[in-house]
Amino acid sequence: MNKKFYVITIVDGNAIKIKLKKWWRDNIGPTNKISHALFFALLADGWKSEVIGNEILLISADAVNGGEEEIVLPNFINQNEEFHIAEINNTDGNFELMSTLFSSFIESYTGLKEHGILRNQKYITGQLGEWIASILFEADIATNGINQYWDLEDAQGNKYQVKSHAKSHTTNARWSKIEYPANAPINFIVIVVFNPNYKLQELYKIPFEEALNRCTSKYILNWIRVNQYKFDNLRELLQENNLGFIAS
Repeated sequence: MNKKFYVITIVDGNAIKIKLKKWWRDNIGPTNKISHALFFALLADGWKSEVIGNEILLISADAVNGGEEEIVLPNFINQNEEFHIAEINNTDGNFELMSTLFSSFIESYTGLKEHGILRNQKYITGQLGEWIASILFEADIATNGINQYWDLEDAQGNKYQVKSHAKSHTTNARWSKIEYPANAPINFIVIVVFNPNYKLQELYKIPFEEALNRCTSKYILNWIRVNQYKFDNLRELLQENNLGFIAS
């Protein structure tokens, strides 16, 4: 089955789905490159991708939530063909089970907001990552939710920028985008990697200058290049801080 490539981006507040080559011609310029080449060019530039059936969707930065792995799912205005979203089944008709699970989710979500772990309805992955990092590194979360450069500050004045990811089992991408000027007030880059069920899978704490030096083009920091800053004793670290319940 041939894969079809599409771009999803925001235009006048609406999510637009358009064929990749048409979008490229309209926004970048004429090209004779194959769709695969254009696909990898946008990935290198920080776009996200999702696969739905035989379609590969490239999602622009303005259509992706700040949690980096959470894709915005509004109603699409399709410029090419009708966009069908598969109906969600009711787990073989077990409505009572779905009702119980959804009620539990609402209760948990409300509690997380009441205790300040979640501060808004967006960027859930990012907020969970910041909270975990604040516990592990004994740092305070910035009160300014739109701070330009850093998310946490510890008692010594060290400032941390936290990059959080929730990886599906089918995602092979292992990198973070570090797009900050060299003089930014950041001491450490923290990379928090969850599995699909939000168990903590990997954790990195990288001196900011080292993170910049090890970036490839387009501000991409491949995790393998900072493997020496990965916490190998993650489970023990979590248990010491009473966070063993999130250990993968």
